[in-house]
Amino acid sequence: MAEVAVYYRKDPSWMAKTPLNPPVEHSAYALVEVFHEEIANVPMVVNAPGWQDYFFKKLQNIETGDLPQKLGIRSMMHGDIITLIADRGARPANARAWQCEMVGWKEIRPDWLINGDLPHASPALVSLDAKEA
Repeated sequence: MAEVAVYYRKDPSWMAKTPLNPPVEHSAYALVEVFHEEIANVPMVVNAPGWQDYFFKKLQNIETGDLPQKLGIRSMMHGDIITLIADRGARPANARAWQCEMVGWKEIRPDWLINGDLPHASPALVSLDAKEA
């Protein structure tokens, strides 16, 4: 079973320096996991054009009761990161990550992903899982 995870940056100060070109965040401690979803058919997802946009739209707070409001988080934005990990229990040597750009996505290879030192989940994510369980 594979997993898609979305990570938000804790510190938005990069926007004051390079608003059009966010730096790749190489520290797992500078990020927080705000969403994850297990997926069964990885090749189908990866080969579908714009699959990241599905998750971007899912994490927009447009109407009352949307997912970000339920999680108590902001909407996904420029500079946030989405990952696809084939097996979260194993070292994610084949994991892939994309950074949300002003237009589209840029594939990145941050140190934390290569080392398997994934960012921690936010408390809001844990509490939502508890409600659904």
